[in-house]
Amino acid sequence: MKKREQRLEIDANGNLRKKGFLSGIYNFGYYYKSYIIVFTVVLVFIALLYFSLNSAQADMYLYLVTWQDSTLTDEQVNQLFENASAYVDDFDGDGAPYFVPKWLQLTENPDDVAHEDLERAITDQNIVCFAVDETVYNDLLQSGVLRDLAFFGLEGYDDYRILLNDTGYMSGVDTEEELYLVMKYFPDEQYEDYFISLLTSSVVDICKELIEGQ
Repeated sequence: MKKREQRLEIDANGNLRKKGFLSGIYNFGYYYKSYIIVFTVVLVFIALLYFSLNSAQADMYLYLVTWQDSTLTDEQVNQLFENASAYVDDFDGDGAPYFVPKWLQLTENPDDVAHEDLERAITDQNIVCFAVDETVYNDLLQSGVLRDLAFFGLEGYDDYRILLNDTGYMSGVDTEEELYLVMKYFPDEQYEDYFISLLTSSVVDICKELIEGQ
């Protein structure tokens, strides 16, 4: 009976190991297992962090949408967002208030990024309100995007908007440009969704606080 040939070799460290593809994988894992374990742990941590951040729900999303001729500066917008964040509480009870602001400056080009972001925001069920200037307000109103304030028991500047100037949102923001808070329209049955209802109720409470503080 022919004796089976042993597929063995001496590695660079003088250790005897088997040859072959599968054996090579086994040997690599044996000699570098500590590195593999560390790399796997880091990879799992990054994956968990990524999915956690992307699945986290904000207590309030606020898109400030203005036309390209807005006189607002970056400093003024940052101050507005800082003021707005102070009104946000941990409405969903996840342990910390989470505020997501974004400034969109629209141009004449309907295909620019700001217009695309606004279109996504209009269909995003996590976004229930906007801060807007006069031009954007009129555009959204004509497009049927806005919900009348009376639906929420609110009284504003008119039927669809709350003037933000002279409220806590505009504290320290020295501008003559008028900005408004508007509520996005949802069909009535969508308010049965728990998170839409929660977000909407929290923003309505903020609106009441802003109106009372005027």
